[in-house]
Amino acid sequence: MEKKIFVVFEIVLIIGASLYYVFKEVIPEYKSSMGSSDRFIKTSEYKNMFEFNIDNNVNFALVINEAKNIYHIMFFNDKSSCLYNKNVENSSVSSGLDKVMTLLIENNYLKSSSIINLTDYGDYYRDEFKSELLKVLTKYKLNTNVVTESSTLNVKANTLKLNVSLEDDDESILRVLDNYSKEFPRIKKNSKDKNQDDDQALDDGSSKKYINNVYKKIEDYISKNNISFLEKGNTELVISMIPADNKQKYYPSNNSWYYVREGKVFAYIEIIDNDKSYSYCYNGSADLSKKGEC
Repeated sequence: MEKKIFVVFEIVLIIGASLYYVFKEVIPEYKSSMGSSDRFIKTSEYKNMFEFNIDNNVNFALVINEAKNIYHIMFFNDKSSCLYNKNVENSSVSSGLDKVMTLLIENNYLKSSSIINLTDYGDYYRDEFKSELLKVLTKYKLNTNVVTESSTLNVKANTLKLNVSLEDDDESILRVLDNYSKEFPRIKKNSKDKNQDDDQALDDGSSKKYINNVYKKIEDYISKNNISFLEKGNTELVISMIPADNKQKYYPSNNSWYYVREGKVFAYIEIIDNDKSYSYCYNGSADLSKKGEC
């Protein structure tokens, strides 16, 4: 009996130590490695979105929360990636717009002759947002023509030929748009990395670390959005679009999958490098994993 009590006590100690390590080391390290534009959208904070299409050349959107701050960016073409990880997010509208316009001017995407098509996706903060935009344009002495219109998230998703229906709510569509948005910075980053010769090829050690990174990002997303159930192959969070490393060179292959049951993530994650496959199977937690297929 005493031996059983000792074993139980030992297990509790191990679990406690593991949780302490996760909260003190793993989670802070993961958060610090993420740039301002790497986070997935918090749909619960959404109040409105303002899309910019400048000269049919640069297309992006600033997402506003109830505090009237810019808390997220959507990238709708490759040139909009000039705003990626520039700390536009989590700033006031006036401060964020100032950063955005400065970056666009520096990249030669915004001129006095430019035409800005500004589309809002709701009534919230509509007039005030345009007023703040005009103030910033005046500050930089830009006599730019601003054309305004209103639309819906469903129309935007269908314009981009994304897989949504009339029955989908705004939260679902926002996640689909966000997944689409993250593809453009990823492509740009990958093209840069291909030109770097100092990147090391994957091996058994680094592949386990990178694959664990993907799994933890899925767990983090599921936890933050209070998701308890997802089918395999869902479009809530597309696994092949989750970067495995900080340089965003490695991504899960199309063979990878995950599903969620009672808030736990079950997954098969594979990364392919130089025609060699590295993979792990997860049975509900990072601790319950094994090398190879499920």
